[in-house]
Amino acid sequence: MDISADLAALFGEDAIPTDSATMLAFELEAAVRADDRPEASRLLAEGADPAWPSKADRFPPYFLAAQHSLDCLRLFAQSGALDLGRPVSTRTPLQHALLGGNEACARFLLPASDPNHLDSEGWDALMCATVARLPAMVETLLSVCDPRLKDEGGETALMLLMPAGDDGVAPRVQRIIDLLLPSADLMGADKYGNNLLHKCFIRSDSADILSADFIALRHIAPLMPTEAFFAANDANVRPIDFPPLRALFEKLELDRQVAASNHPAQMAGGESLAPKKAASRL
Repeated sequence: MDISADLAALFGEDAIPTDSATMLAFELEAAVRADDRPEASRLLAEGADPAWPSKADRFPPYFLAAQHSLDCLRLFAQSGALDLGRPVSTRTPLQHALLGGNEACARFLLPASDPNHLDSEGWDALMCATVARLPAMVETLLSVCDPRLKDEGGETALMLLMPAGDDGVAPRVQRIIDLLLPSADLMGADKYGNNLLHKCFIRSDSADILSADFIALRHIAPLMPTEAFFAANDANVRPIDFPPLRALFEKLELDRQVAASNHPAQMAGGESLAPKKAASRL
């Protein structure tokens, strides 16, 4: 496997390393990226070290395997002398696999890993699985991770999910929201004062709301207390200031009033159980 072009790009034509350890490590890395277990096995037999850190400050080959190749990862684990739970540059192989969207590798690594390890951003394994839109892994990790944990920016896993994305991820987003909502702090906010409703809009690069964001809103908004719609962040922006959310809020309030008017206590002449119509404060 010719890796001369890769080495030249990394180190420069005049500084390509020639020692055998470096060359074997980079050849092993190339085999991992190609998901070529036979080639990786041959290189291990020649003395390649899957934990050897490159001089370009990149992750070692077994970290790359966590994202690219379950076969190579299993091969490295069988070779022994590897701590599959040890973080490199603050992130564990498990977190690396999750962020790369490789669920098979993540499940292989989970028994040897600490899912509550925090990387430099304050993310645990649950946050990584949420960001990568892996609902099955989110469900698994909920049994060992705290969904109310906040990262360095004050965001929970559910906050990190927002805005949700495009149509292609909508079903997965729905499932993750369903999993995380029951334990969510509905009035919680990040360090900038943004709550879950802000999060559905705050990162959007367009004035148009993505379809999956509407899905997120329709799951979340009915459960949010009225105060959350009117809570201002540090920039004095309230969720209710976004026209789509204002319309959704008014519909929710109308639905609540209709439901309350049909309540036995209301029909008997009692006081309506519906919340006061906060939209009148707009």
